[in-house]
Amino acid sequence: MPWAELGVSRGEARGEGRHVPLEFLPHCTALDTDSFVLLSAVALTFSGYGMCGWNWHAYGIMVKHSLTLFIFDCAAQLFAVTFQQPLLGLFQVICLWFASFLFAGVLVPEEDVVWPLRAFAIVSPMKWSIKAIVNAEMYGTTFDGAVLDNSTRGFSRPGVSELECWGVTGEQVLTSISLSIAKNVTPQRELGHDCSILVAIAALFRFAYSSMAALRCRTGKAVKKPKEMSSPKLTPQR
Repeated sequence: MPWAELGVSRGEARGEGRHVPLEFLPHCTALDTDSFVLLSAVALTFSGYGMCGWNWHAYGIMVKHSLTLFIFDCAAQLFAVTFQQPLLGLFQVICLWFASFLFAGVLVPEEDVVWPLRAFAIVSPMKWSIKAIVNAEMYGTTFDGAVLDNSTRGFSRPGVSELECWGVTGEQVLTSISLSIAKNVTPQRELGHDCSILVAIAALFRFAYSSMAALRCRTGKAVKKPKEMSSPKLTPQR
C-alpha cells in the first residue's frame, strides 16, 4: 500500500469503522506468496529446466527462489510506507538489492569484509538463497568425464588440468565451488537451516512493514459522510 493511501485507509476506519487498517495484511501475504511461487515456477521451468537441463530431482529449489523474491517484495513494501517520496523508496530497494548481491559471498568472501559492513554479508538474502539453490541442484548427482582416483583431490580427468576438473560427485563439485568462485557454498546439506534464515528475514521485513504502516495510518483524517443538502427550490420564471 503506498504511503499516501495509508492515511485514507485510517481515515475510513475512523469515520465509519467498517474495517481495521491492517486487516488486509494476512490476505496480502497469502496472495503474495502464491504469486511468487507461480512466478518462480514459470521463470525456472522454461529457462532452467527446459533450456539448460537442470536437475529435475531438485525442482523444489523454486521454493527457495520464491522466498528470495518475497523478501525483496516485503522490503519494497516497507520502503514504500517509510518514505513519502516514492523515488526515495525505490532508491532504497535498489540499494538493498545491490548490497545483497555484493555481499552474497560470490564477489567478496565474508571473511574479507570488514565490520560493520560484514553485517550485510551475514543477513544478505542472496547469500542464503544462492547457497541453498546451488546445494540442492548439485547434491547427490554425478558428472561424466572425471574419474575417481587416489590423488589428494580424489578425482581427475585424463588430459585436462586440475583447474578444469571440479569433481565426479555433486559433493566434490560443491567443494570445488566453495574453494574457488563461491565461498558461501558448502558441500553439507543445510537446506533447512538456509530456508529458516530466509523465512526469518522475510518475517522481519513484514513485521517492520506492518509496524510502519500502522504508524502512518495514525496521521489520516476521518472520512465522513457528506452532509445531506436540501435540493434548491426552483421558482418559476415569469
